[in-house]
Amino acid sequence: MPKQRPTSATIIAILQILDGLWGLASGCALLAGGGTLTALILRFATELPQWVGGILGGAVAVVGLVLVLFAVLDFILAWGIWRLRRWAWWLTMITSVLSILGSLGTLAGGNLTSIPAVALDGLTVILLLTSDVRQAFSVS
Repeated sequence: MPKQRPTSATIIAILQILDGLWGLASGCALLAGGGTLTALILRFATELPQWVGGILGGAVAVVGLVLVLFAVLDFILAWGIWRLRRWAWWLTMITSVLSILGSLGTLAGGNLTSIPAVALDGLTVILLLTSDVRQAFSVS
């Protein structure tokens, strides 16, 4: 008989999907923005060497690519949580805790936009630690 998925696990999977969608949108915007930034710097900042525009635009695009890769990871974790895979419990816990730490660091620097990330990742950690979710994933 297959395991019954707790409602908390369903909520975690939905949170992972939402996080993945946000990361995908942000990453794609930065990927496109990197090229746009390069073009704008080359066009309007004529006093700067051309390589500056390329490096800045490339750096923005790399950040966008990293966000897209993390979004793919979020989708994989959502699938694993949905299917009650034990590895997904562990990886979701690790990525959520690391995300909280990173968001707290940016929050300490005055970036108030990190508050929702701390709240949602905190909720994910709390839900992962509930007894019904731990039992469904066979995590003691």
